[in-house]
Amino acid sequence: GVLRQAFFVAGSGRPGPVVVDICKNALVGCATGQRQARPLRGYRPRASMKRLAADRLLSALRQAKRPVVLAGGGVVSAGTGQELRRFVEKYHLPIALTFMGLGAVPHDHPLCLGMPGMHGTVAANGALREADFILSIGARFDDRVAVREFGRGIGLAHVDIDATEINKAVPVDHALRANARDFLAYANGL
Repeated sequence: GVLRQAFFVAGSGRPGPVVVDICKNALVGCATGQRQARPLRGYRPRASMKRLAADRLLSALRQAKRPVVLAGGGVVSAGTGQELRRFVEKYHLPIALTFMGLGAVPHDHPLCLGMPGMHGTVAANGALREADFILSIGARFDDRVAVREFGRGIGLAHVDIDATEINKAVPVDHALRANARDFLAYANGL
């Protein structure tokens, strides 16, 4: 039932905590019998990547003169640090890592700018401010990385497994609901 669903949701898609509110009567009551597990309705954490949208995003990335990648916890959760490193090396892209994305690419990698935001590096903040295209992979646009303060006319792309995070804080030009692993494998294979 509800607890089974909570554990499933907590470990799927973008893993994280869930809240289950159980009324006191249910906690102190007695249960008899055994219920059969039913399949969960409506939750589909695996996003099948739309290749046409990925192609458009990558085309916009290639046309940019000052692109920057912003990678977050979605890359770490997907265990795809190697693919991310190949991707930024293939396209010669500077990369900023959110707090949850630290370690996805070694901090001493020549393309790694460090962490952006108020506690971030001058290099990461400067590159994001001067970028004409920012590709967020598995990272949320939030108050820690204030993209709205960056240059006008900036192109924004967001790759995330969680559709509710895309266009949530900042409207983007290219939205792609996909696992970071699937997107990076596709981009590296071109």
